[in-house]
Amino acid sequence: SWKFTAPVQGLYSVKALVRYADGLDWTAGSYVAALLYKNVGYFSMQDTLIQATVTPAQAPSASLVDTVQLNAGDYIYLRTSHGESSARALVPDDAFVRITIERIK
Repeated sequence: SWKFTAPVQGLYSVKALVRYADGLDWTAGSYVAALLYKNVGYFSMQDTLIQATVTPAQAPSASLVDTVQLNAGDYIYLRTSHGESSARALVPDDAFVRITIERIK
């Protein structure tokens, strides 16, 4: 698993995108979500509600933008979830699954 550990105390900007792979239908009323965790606990989430059934060629994505105060040694990591009953894969391409972390203060 991956995590970012803050080298110094500060306020960090976090921007993330997760996109699921094409190939399966997605049900109207379902969701996809990007979840940010700080140390061992949940910090924030942004989700996307699927408004209409999505065909296999149009897999959904979720993005997350947030700021988080970290002390030196604190860590954050990203998870994703969805509301479908079967397993789903992410696109194996860093253009569609990525996270950017920048110390802003």
